[in-house]
Amino acid sequence: MIRRNAGCLLTMMEESMVSTASSWAASNGILMGARDPETLQPLKSGSHIYEPAPFSLYPTPFPRDAFEMAYKMARPFNAVVHRAANNYSGWLKESIQTAAAGDKEFTGKMVELANEVEAAGRVQNVTLGILRSDYMLHCPSTNNVSPSDSQSLPESFHKAK
Repeated sequence: MIRRNAGCLLTMMEESMVSTASSWAASNGILMGARDPETLQPLKSGSHIYEPAPFSLYPTPFPRDAFEMAYKMARPFNAVVHRAANNYSGWLKESIQTAAAGDKEFTGKMVELANEVEAAGRVQNVTLGILRSDYMLHCPSTNNVSPSDSQSLPESFHKAK
């Protein structure tokens, strides 16, 4: 039997798989703040209603040579992000002010923290960056990929809210 769910046709087996995967996500904390189904806007603060973060039920095929190209690009791309983050008092501090003003709850607080750390002075010579980079596959026939997004670990959790 086939049923319609959220605009998609799902078999009963797929519905069961979605239910199981959603339950697993909920019991393992892979949740985000619920959104209004019509506007897709987050529900009011303090609503305490959560839903599983988006996931793919089936693996998505990706050309191996494009994957290997993205894999080779990751280290130099992350090095650029690292250098930019370590030049906070240079161009980054000024560049991020508009984003901080528009997102006071997260980016604004991160900028405040960065300013406090900058004022206190660096106390250690070791840094750790946990980054996630997204790559876009331009055309399956050429398998060209390019970096499309990079997120740090705290930013990833913020976007999942």
